[in-house]
Amino acid sequence: MFLNVHLERLRDISSHHRLTPTIEALVDVANNFNSNFEPSSLKYIDNSEIDAAVTEFNDLALKMRNALLATGMRERVKSFRRNCTRNYRHLMTVMRAAHERHSKILLIRLDWTEKDVDFSGPIERLSQAEFDAGALRMAGIRDKMLRHLKQHFKSDLSFYAWKFEWGFQGGFHIHWVIGLNGSKYQDRIGVPLLIAEHWNEVLLKGQGHTQNVNGMPGKDQAGLTVWHYSDSKVGKAFGLFADYLTKIDYTLKLRLPKGMRSFGCSKLVRRTGCKTGPGRIHPMSAYDIDTVRGQRGRVKGRLTLNSLTKELQ
Repeated sequence: MFLNVHLERLRDISSHHRLTPTIEALVDVANNFNSNFEPSSLKYIDNSEIDAAVTEFNDLALKMRNALLATGMRERVKSFRRNCTRNYRHLMTVMRAAHERHSKILLIRLDWTEKDVDFSGPIERLSQAEFDAGALRMAGIRDKMLRHLKQHFKSDLSFYAWKFEWGFQGGFHIHWVIGLNGSKYQDRIGVPLLIAEHWNEVLLKGQGHTQNVNGMPGKDQAGLTVWHYSDSKVGKAFGLFADYLTKIDYTLKLRLPKGMRSFGCSKLVRRTGCKTGPGRIHPMSAYDIDTVRGQRGRVKGRLTLNSLTKELQ
């Protein structure tokens, strides 16, 4: 079969990933398609074989089209992506609720990657035991980081969210979005730098490296700064980074060991009773959480990092 090489790689990948229903359907069609022609040999076939080759590949295309248009396929795709949208809306609700408790929020982004990982490269080369061990190792590291955030910042930790991913160069890594009480913590570069240094040198003792994304050039203009509850652009900044952590899986998603999740965030905390401290003189910024979702939601008109940077300048 002329698709053998590619199908074999998809099967290897899918041992550690769940493929989207559309790709699964195409793989099934290709698995059952017997071709008499290799793509590399098509330019050498004579005139008597051209019609047969065209008919064969037209037949393959028709079968693929029918598989994609099959009854129930649209709902299966929506179901595959639904969890990402649910995570995005929950995180945005948590972020907005944080401004009910704190008038200012310092928005932080941190990325953590292992140093000297035993393996990096195509994920399909990992054995199941290696993959499971790496996932469990990441879960333990995440728990240490989260425990530090809660113990150090206590009630000033407005919200947090984390996401496990796999990178071709660095293997497993963890993305963080953190919100702190901006009335108390206002240094948009220094505060996340102290967190990163503590994680690198004390908590994990050189086991990995934490990238202070806030310290990268231009990130203040992209939204990694202190946000006041009345700022009209706060929803767009929150939406961009919430979407980054909950981006829709259009082709595949990690198949983690049973009981593990690739995403997590703080629980929704609503203010009870009257707000302490001075009363607010400005109305809270109002925004629709679906409208301000970032570009990874793939809806026309949604924000990109460049468009948000231009708006904030």
